Amino acid sequence: MEVLIGILFGLLVAFLVYWISRGMILELLILRALKNRLSHFLPNAAFIVNNPFAVVDCNRYDIELFPFLREEIIGSNLWDLLPAEITSRIYKGYRDTVNTGKIRTIKLFIMLDTMERMELELRFVPLSRCKYVVAIFRIVEN
Repeated sequence: MEVLIGILFGLLVAFLVYWISRGMILELLILRALKNRLSHFLPNAAFIVNNPFAVVDCNRYDIELFPFLREEIIGSNLWDLLPAEITSRIYKGYRDTVNTGKIRTIKLFIMLDTMERMELELRFVPLSRCKYVVAIFRIVEN
């Protein structure tokens, strides 16, 4: 029985490594959340970035947060896409994740072009030694 569990676990790990290496982890997370009817937990924007913070992949994102085409985002430095007034706080969260390998969450506010104040939660999640997910959630008051 232990051998069977070990084999199944090994297959699961191999499957996850394959999906991560193919750059499809975001789609896998989204499908899993939809399957479990947890779509309200999906981020408004999610990016996979490498260690110099260049965007490797991204999901469909909230256009109000990022008024760019997906093609303009891939390969860009995420710092260039974010509002300048929040980059220092975001950089600290990113550096903490890089240095510790742990998930880091920060909450902050941004001002939209419409002069509306928006609360955001950013999560930095390590995928590997040099790839990270940056998930951005819009906090909506109920």
